[in-house]
Amino acid sequence: MFKITSAVIPRSILLKKKYLSNGRMLIWLFGPLGTLKINFNTSYIFDRQKLIIFFFDYPLINYKKKNSLIASTSNTFHTAILNLTRGYRTFVRIRGVGYRLELLANNLVAHLGFSHPIIIKIPIYIKICILKKRIVLWSYSFCKLQQFCYKLYLLKGKDVYTGKGILQPHLQKKLKIGKLTRT
Repeated sequence: MFKITSAVIPRSILLKKKYLSNGRMLIWLFGPLGTLKINFNTSYIFDRQKLIIFFFDYPLINYKKKNSLIASTSNTFHTAILNLTRGYRTFVRIRGVGYRLELLANNLVAHLGFSHPIIIKIPIYIKICILKKRIVLWSYSFCKLQQFCYKLYLLKGKDVYTGKGILQPHLQKKLKIGKLTRT
């Protein structure tokens, strides 16, 4: 017996599918924030005008396991669609005289007070917008976005005495008091 589940795809997402010889299916989702590949174990997918209907058939699994497996597969697909359309966003601030970032092709050039600029390759799954001393980063994956932000933070983290460097809102450090002058 088949279990039927459906999903509606927004207009901004393009879907391509390929049936494999072992009964599995590869689905590529192309959205405004990137491309995602999902490997499904479905019997058949019917695609008509941005409405996808999944027909699941797991004959050797008991009823409870079958429903939970179908629910998790459907949930994975819905989450992938949501992440590709909305995605995740975070901010990074730069503080310090002469500190700046520039975008050159697919690279981020950082001038952070060293004698040379630092060049970082931007991954394809991250979009960057630079607004003077503030950087906005978008991605469809929260984990990959946080990893890239931490990589930026490691270039020139916040100085505990002056407060200069690359700042992230969720990594707050208190400034230390400098030397006290005796009178």
